[in-house]
Amino acid sequence: RVAGGIAVTNRLDDTVTLLDEEGDVLATIPIGEPIPDDTFQVGRRAFFDASYCFQRHFSCTSCHPEGHTDGLTYDFDIDGVGRNVVLNRSLLGMEGTAPFKWTGINPSLQRQCGARFAMVLTRAAVMPPETLDAMAAWLESLPPPRPLVDADGEHAELVARGKAIFERSRRKDGKRLRPSQRCITCHPPPHYTNRQRTDVGSYAPGDPVRAFDVSHLKGIGQKAPYLHDGRATTLEAIFRDAGLGDRHGYVSDLDDDDLRALVAFLRSL
Repeated sequence: RVAGGIAVTNRLDDTVTLLDEEGDVLATIPIGEPIPDDTFQVGRRAFFDASYCFQRHFSCTSCHPEGHTDGLTYDFDIDGVGRNVVLNRSLLGMEGTAPFKWTGINPSLQRQCGARFAMVLTRAAVMPPETLDAMAAWLESLPPPRPLVDADGEHAELVARGKAIFERSRRKDGKRLRPSQRCITCHPPPHYTNRQRTDVGSYAPGDPVRAFDVSHLKGIGQKAPYLHDGRATTLEAIFRDAGLGDRHGYVSDLDDDDLRALVAFLRSL
């Protein structure tokens, strides 16, 4: 509040608007260099724009703050209540990781955020194609979250040990692991996903499919919870408490120290 009125920050324009006591605009003041109205800015503005939603109740950022995730699971009524309960995935670091959706049926962000999204979620008209393209370009420009562990810092030895476990082709007793039992088979660099659908034993009653999109692991330490229905609240829980056995990588021979190293590596990505 300022003398005789109020000042409002306009986050997407980097300006401050001064209003008088009646609510009339006195001035709009830039607080930095003008933001170019390029493709990325058009897409960013659309992501925050509630006008594409029925009665302007929410925008994309409502469930994906700053492109990340609210960490919640959702049950959309289009396929029946109690069916296909899915975790809201982070949108950070998505470039090069198509297809999208947990079932991997959408080959592009335009398909993911287009007509079906409008019908199921926003209950409004579809974004114009050029706006949808701009938003997809902006989303693909978002970097993954910062790693929680510095691979070259004080935990470098632990991370290196975890990397060796992640990339191993043999069990601790020397027996060869089948490709389907190796972490790196489904999660190869640089994005740590093979971009395929895989059945890792996470199927639950009400799921329409048994095979789910392999998540990319860049910034995975800051993308909890995990698995398609969010049942694993931590990375450790994926291997110990999610009821997957050795379907999600062979982990029966890993002790607590091994698991600590593996998780440290994952948090370094």
